[in-house]
Amino acid sequence: MLYAWKATGEQKYYDSAKRCADYVLSIQNDNGSWPDYWVPGTRLEGRTAFSTKAGMLMGGSYNDGATSGPMEMMIVMYHLTRDPKYVARLPHIGQWIFDTQLGQGKVRGWCQQYGLDNKPHQARNFEMPVIELRTFSRFVAPLCAQFYVISGEERYMRLMQETVDWVKSVERPGKDGGWAYQYLPDGTEVFSHEYKVYHYDKPESWPEGVKAFYDRFKVQLTDTELVLAQLKSGGLEALRQWYRGPKKYSLQEPSRCAWRRPGGAATRG
Repeated sequence: MLYAWKATGEQKYYDSAKRCADYVLSIQNDNGSWPDYWVPGTRLEGRTAFSTKAGMLMGGSYNDGATSGPMEMMIVMYHLTRDPKYVARLPHIGQWIFDTQLGQGKVRGWCQQYGLDNKPHQARNFEMPVIELRTFSRFVAPLCAQFYVISGEERYMRLMQETVDWVKSVERPGKDGGWAYQYLPDGTEVFSHEYKVYHYDKPESWPEGVKAFYDRFKVQLTDTELVLAQLKSGGLEALRQWYRGPKKYSLQEPSRCAWRRPGGAATRG
């Protein structure tokens, strides 16, 4: 809607975008997060979490940008309206990142969705309350970088670096290497299938037809390492300049995403 407003100047597109943002704002959790989806008129008083096969209905989710996408929407609406309501609860997301970290010892990781009490929660049949590395690379790492740029708090970069260090430490070498689909908080390699969690080192317990879940996965750390390299070479101000990007946009230019490579196209993952 905002792109259509920018392209045409017609007020109806701006009004539509604002209605959308206001509705999304109305279902934001107090801790700043958002669920995967919402059903108008839903009443779930007294529950800390509720999920279905479609994902998290009550609680907070990293999955598929359920929180990071609306956060970007609210920042855009604040810049357009200067109404503080859009960003009032966004700072809580910074703490939510730490409150939902599941790793023990040197392990650093997150599952995809949580209840309102910040306890891990299952959703779809392969989204059990265990660590999934893609949650970090796709969502948590960009959020850490964004909150560091905004606040200057070193804890965000420490968490990002510690997570990268642990992720690299558990990578299996070779062409068939990579990472397990999921991990327990103590670092044990597991995968989930049909609402059950299986250990990689106990194949005798696996049901038939789950080899695809056993196969090693690749985790994209390129953008995370770019941020850390930028920080190492130029510090906080270099990162802030990187995130500012160009000051003028053409109608042909795509919208910016959570990551933006210097001199390159916007990207996720």
